[in-house]
Amino acid sequence: PLPEIDRPDIDTSMSLLGRQLSAPLLISGMTGGCESGASINARLAEAAGIVGVAMGVGSQRPALENSEWNWSYEVVKGKGVPLMLGNVGVPQLLVQSGKPAMSIEMIERAMAMVDADACCLHLNFLQEAVQPEGDVNASGALGVIAEAASKYPIVVKETGAGIPPSTISQLAKLGVAAVDVGGLSGTSWSAVEHHRAVAGGFSQKAALGELYWDWGLPTPACVASAPDVVPILATGGLRHGLDLLRAIVLGAQVGGFARRLLRAADTSVET
Repeated sequence: PLPEIDRPDIDTSMSLLGRQLSAPLLISGMTGGCESGASINARLAEAAGIVGVAMGVGSQRPALENSEWNWSYEVVKGKGVPLMLGNVGVPQLLVQSGKPAMSIEMIERAMAMVDADACCLHLNFLQEAVQPEGDVNASGALGVIAEAASKYPIVVKETGAGIPPSTISQLAKLGVAAVDVGGLSGTSWSAVEHHRAVAGGFSQKAALGELYWDWGLPTPACVASAPDVVPILATGGLRHGLDLLRAIVLGAQVGGFARRLLRAADTSVET
């Protein structure tokens, strides 16, 4: 009721991973590897540069497997984004059935592709387990993350199932730069795979995707229970500024938005 402050004096700037941001806000990685993704990435990067907030790109697997798609990520370069994050999947860094592991050095290539300051290593083992063609081997993931963290600034990122406090502690000991809890509340990749399986006629996988549709740890619970051992990024279900404030109050350093910004970026930078 009595704030005792003049609103223009409020300073929302902060530092994350050694970079100065105008606000504790991240445009979460969403897309790339397709023409529409390129235009969205370009608009998001331009907007991030204008307002001075962090940004990540979607999984760079399409470009790492086929360099013809590099350009759909490279469009973010030169737009003044104060903190840019690359994106590589942990499952692809492990040997999978019939497929060799992607080399750790691919992280460096992914970062160079977007002039990244750090790289997200995303965890999507729930999604992979539901996919008909999923990479389901998770053995050795901690070792791969430890090796990557010894060479590059790494942000470990979940993609909708959340990260509990015990795992955050494990990751901090491996030397990661930050953890993005990526909790339940936003896009359900299990639901996405359910619909893909239905369309493809994979009835068992469709049933599995439906079963795990709402499975995971909610973002607020992940943030509130996180140990104070590494910077926490809160993504998964944030829809407006009040959600961002709640995330900060619960202990996150930054809050990330995806769907709301995706819809706007599909229209224009100004939107």
